[in-house]
Amino acid sequence: YSMGITDRNAGAWSAFNLDVYGIKLNQKYRYSFYALTTNGNGADIQAGYSPWGKSSNNNYIWYYGAGNWIHISPNNWEEVTAEFELRVIEGKLYVVTVDAEGDENFALAKDYNGTDEDYDHFILLRLSLNASIGADLYIDCLTLTVDKSDSTEVVQPTGHYGGVDASLIPGNMVQNATFDNKTFSTSLSGSGMWYYYEPERVEVYDEYSEDGIDIGSCAHLYNRISPICSFAFRSLNIWVDNVYKLSGYVSSKESTKGSIVIRMWGYFDEYTDENPVQRYPYVDYILPIKDLSPNEWTKYEAYFGWKFDNDTGILTLIIYDYESKQILNEYSTTKCTGLSSFEFIFKTDASNSNTLTDLYFDNYIMLKVTEEFMGDSDNDISDDGPVVITPIEELNRTNEKSVTNKKGCKSSIVLLPNFILLSVGFASALLVIKRKEQ
Repeated sequence: YSMGITDRNAGAWSAFNLDVYGIKLNQKYRYSFYALTTNGNGADIQAGYSPWGKSSNNNYIWYYGAGNWIHISPNNWEEVTAEFELRVIEGKLYVVTVDAEGDENFALAKDYNGTDEDYDHFILLRLSLNASIGADLYIDCLTLTVDKSDSTEVVQPTGHYGGVDASLIPGNMVQNATFDNKTFSTSLSGSGMWYYYEPERVEVYDEYSEDGIDIGSCAHLYNRISPICSFAFRSLNIWVDNVYKLSGYVSSKESTKGSIVIRMWGYFDEYTDENPVQRYPYVDYILPIKDLSPNEWTKYEAYFGWKFDNDTGILTLIIYDYESKQILNEYSTTKCTGLSSFEFIFKTDASNSNTLTDLYFDNYIMLKVTEEFMGDSDNDISDDGPVVITPIEELNRTNEKSVTNKKGCKSSIVLLPNFILLSVGFASALLVIKRKEQ
């Protein structure tokens, strides 16, 4: 799949935006994508980026930067890139780039009034695409690559303290896994950032957990009014024909019982003016309910995947047994059009007297473990970029129920540590695009 951007009339800037959470300081990043234009004269393309933080005065501070403009010829995929690093120097947030001579250049993040303010914490990195005015564009293989040298094994937190930063696990799809980022959304945005609804509240709690590397932090959920917590995260990067491992640690202020819920949402889009139907059927898998105790961490773990039957319109959540690598259970939706997203929430036992007690969350991990379960030989990474499918080929593809031996850029996504990339209106972590036979 690729994304088409057409009928542009708002100028060259920000033809496309993506938001990334959980970016680390003192870490080199490379943002890249492949671009194609149908304009007869080609188009000029540029990869842009803008880090946003909060100052010690609680004001937004940011800087807009970009890679070089490049000219792409019509009907050819060409890669567009930008490289940068974020650093805090003497209390100020800087974007650092390296020029052709190898010299470092520093750009200061400022507030709305252009004022220098001391940096307090990171909010997001906004990636963008700029292009010639009016140029019709196609975008594919969006990636944000990072040095993975500081990966480590995650161990369970113990009592109030202990543990290792789960965000350092290579492949961990859960951004803000150990809650060192103070930013939480107060409404479901589809971003993948942890979110909650009022009147429930969530805050970083620095004295209940420790990641073993820096200051300890976990998420403290309070003001609860329902056994089903509104505090949750959502991911749109759970790909068909794959197996995923989800695990997380939970503790409670008072003794209670509860479990993580894996919720798979479908969508039904047979919408017309005469028949305005929009439905979102879903199914839940509740992990085994466990006892939660004060000052102790309880681990939850599950292995899951999904499939969709085009003939019946049934979406199925698949739960695997780790030891046998066999299917343990399947849960199906009513008829729908396809997968919308996965949501991961927590639920306490409604019959328990402490069902509304405060909860603490830490060290959440979600990994793609397809190879461990069934092999992954057809998902070899390729740096060749997408292959153009002509309109005639596309017409043939849409007229056939099953198509084989056609190469496109069907993306399978590997999510590496510590951040989420919003891609085509939905969330994903750092993307490494893989080639796959269709």
